[in-house]
Amino acid sequence: MAAKAPTTPRARRRQRGHLFSGWRKAGVINTVLIWLLTIALLASLITSIAGFRNADVPISVSSLGISTIYTGSCGRSSDVNISVHVVINAIGTLILASSNFFMQVLTAPTRENVDAGHARGDFLEIGVQSLRNLTRRAFPKLKALFWVVLSLSSVPFHLFLNASVYTVNVSTENYLIMASEAFLDGADFVVPGAGADHYDWTSSTFYDFRPERKAGAEKFVAGIAANATGWENVTIEACMDIYNDPTVPLRSHRNFVMVVQEPGNSSTVGWRTSEMRPDLPAANRSSEVNSLFLMDNMWLTDNYIQWSEAAVGMETSFTEEDELISRLKLDMDTKIMVPQFTSQPSELEALYCLVEPIDEACEVRVANFTLLIVWIVSFLKALVCLASILKFRRDEPLVTPGDAIDSFISTPDMSTAGMCTAGAPSKPRFASRGQARWNRAPEPWTTGSKPRRLSFAVPRWMWMLSYLIFALFVGIGIWLMVEGSRMQPLTKSPFGPTSQTLGHNLNVGGIRSDDMGDVHRALFANLPHLALSMSYFAYNNIVTRMVAEREFSAFGRRFQPLRVSVPRGAQSSTYRLQLPYLWSVCLVTMSGFLHWMVSNCIFPKVNIAYESFEPYAESTWSGRGLGYSTLSIFITVVICFFATLVPIFLGRRKLERDMVVAAGNSVVLSSACHAVLPPAGSGFGFGESDVGTALMQDGQQLFDERGRGRREGEECGEGQSWTTSWQGCEQQQSEPYLRALASEKIKWGVVVPNQNGYPGHLSFATMEQYVGPPQEDHWYSGGEKHLHG
Repeated sequence: MAAKAPTTPRARRRQRGHLFSGWRKAGVINTVLIWLLTIALLASLITSIAGFRNADVPISVSSLGISTIYTGSCGRSSDVNISVHVVINAIGTLILASSNFFMQVLTAPTRENVDAGHARGDFLEIGVQSLRNLTRRAFPKLKALFWVVLSLSSVPFHLFLNASVYTVNVSTENYLIMASEAFLDGADFVVPGAGADHYDWTSSTFYDFRPERKAGAEKFVAGIAANATGWENVTIEACMDIYNDPTVPLRSHRNFVMVVQEPGNSSTVGWRTSEMRPDLPAANRSSEVNSLFLMDNMWLTDNYIQWSEAAVGMETSFTEEDELISRLKLDMDTKIMVPQFTSQPSELEALYCLVEPIDEACEVRVANFTLLIVWIVSFLKALVCLASILKFRRDEPLVTPGDAIDSFISTPDMSTAGMCTAGAPSKPRFASRGQARWNRAPEPWTTGSKPRRLSFAVPRWMWMLSYLIFALFVGIGIWLMVEGSRMQPLTKSPFGPTSQTLGHNLNVGGIRSDDMGDVHRALFANLPHLALSMSYFAYNNIVTRMVAEREFSAFGRRFQPLRVSVPRGAQSSTYRLQLPYLWSVCLVTMSGFLHWMVSNCIFPKVNIAYESFEPYAESTWSGRGLGYSTLSIFITVVICFFATLVPIFLGRRKLERDMVVAAGNSVVLSSACHAVLPPAGSGFGFGESDVGTALMQDGQQLFDERGRGRREGEECGEGQSWTTSWQGCEQQQSEPYLRALASEKIKWGVVVPNQNGYPGHLSFATMEQYVGPPQEDHWYSGGEKHLHG
């Protein structure tokens, strides 16, 4: 039920300044929401710095440092990362939605702005977020400035929001120790083992044990011999499940001992290099029994896997030949393997493995400086929203078609009188820029053979530009998916930043992402969010224009009340701008969901590897880069493709044939709202010289230099002379009636029929005034003899 309307001008002015009337109520709600979310971001930042800051992290983007909010299972860290990104994308979406509300309000013109534009022969757009309005001379520059600030502040918001939280993938180097069972009982050994491929301690093979490589290797192997019996004892099958796949980095296990013997010889203690290694120099051959057969670094770390020769540069992935089973020439049925560098023994039998368990240590981190940037941008948006509602709280912007219709009916705009057939897609009567007056000659009503559709509400250039943006966004996604599939096939790709996807690096344009700086990498990973935001802005604008046109077109089908910001009479109230709540919720949800999906497509990554020996320092195989998920990219591309089809199908819906197409154009809306006044003697005080009749005199109306009608010297009341349109005494006489008309259920159509050689008139009318729908090829304008009901 509509609220009781103020009855006096003073009461109406008081209501216009009330913070809980009209658009201001939704504005207050959005302002409170954005401030609460900004406070929540600040609280999160303070908590991150004070409670979770990790001073030991070797990488720091600022003095604020990096906070570790989770350490543990890598599978769990992936879940935590996804959950945190769901939360921050929900917060970001709500902040941007509140910002977008004010951006649309700021582009909505007031009646004064519209009148000033019409006086210059220009039009403004109503009911949509119009960039065109911002560039008009008639539009306030402060509103345009606020809009620009809200718009530009969204750029760093998109670039840094998702980059503020990221996953750290932790893996470890490891060694395979192949030895006899006597090795575990303290038997003598000589590094690097009787079956090693070489004994050159200056080679890169033994780089890990610098500076005294041989001594370091002996200490390492001795430690394993002493401790391995306390490790997990597993079968060869279970051992291969852990270590066989070269594409799976080690996270929960480190070194392992494979216990072997000569086939069927359980008394095998070791091997003599003097008997089995004629290929070695004499200095490396010995007759002493060596219980160590082989030590080999497996390099199963994320970064090593990522940049290994088998996976990078040749555009091929690992094959079965790279698996440990193939390298050892191990028969999993018989457990017999063939040594590579020895003539004797020709075969070895694998018995079991002792594997070293470790705790998984993957992390979820917060880059506090990046989060600070996000908070600063959010705070700026909150300030602008608060300033907007305080500075412009007394403004009555025409935010909905109903607001515009109410205003133009209650206070008609003389500059559009006699143009009741103006509207897309008919011949423009007001297309010429800079002209002070438009063509007011009567025109026939023609609908043409083609039906009018919702798509007519959107300018053709906007369709083309918007779908060019959509095509670029989807096209880039398809290209990334094709490129990524070479290393990460779609059928094997997990969703989002998991331990597997973090092991692959995205390199674009010949630039290796591990060579990028942290900020460069974060910006690159979040560029798709900026592109998505631009696409959403265009998408939302198209849908908003069509929904606004559908609302306007409905007045050609049935009698219905106006949906206005400040209702009176039968009018319905609204706390939304243009899109119905169902549409708004769906679009905001889609935006948030797609931003979350994009955050799972490309993401900054940190791969930390630790050495396989004490003190388990960070390895040279640690690295950073851009991870990606082919599956996430595919899902996002498919969703976006089908989403782009929705406006096309929506635009195919037919509009009313008995209604002009406004397309948000203020001139069309104004032209359609010149209601007829009651006849003389009806009790409203109008005679043959009433202003409504004067506006419609074909070829006789005079216009001043601003395009507004005036009749020089005519007296309109005792002691008063006619001045300009609706500024004299007749405005006061007619306004109560027209305001009452606008407050009823109304319909657009013929109010004065075409007859006796005079053109008819089209406008909004009540049931008592309505004659019928426009008739094909009948002429309409608004002649003096046919305006009285």
